[in-house]
Amino acid sequence: METYPQQDDTGPKCLHNNAIQREGAMKITRDKTLVEFKPESPEEVKDLDALWRIVIDCVKESKKLVPVGEYIPGESDVARFNIED
Repeated sequence: METYPQQDDTGPKCLHNNAIQREGAMKITRDKTLVEFKPESPEEVKDLDALWRIVIDCVKESKKLVPVGEYIPGESDVARFNIED
């Protein structure tokens, strides 16, 4: 299983939708086609819970996270995804 920690800058950094990058890093692990996000702070727990509630629908079909643009390690500091039906 591979682990991809997010970059940990010194101090807050403004991101899309006025989110602020906090100290610490949410851990992202991948095992073949299974991806896991492990929050490392109470703020990340709240953010992941909010995303989960948007993407998961217990009655109808769940939504998909579809990559937007490109992510190049060392050049890009963020990977973007669109939420689609």
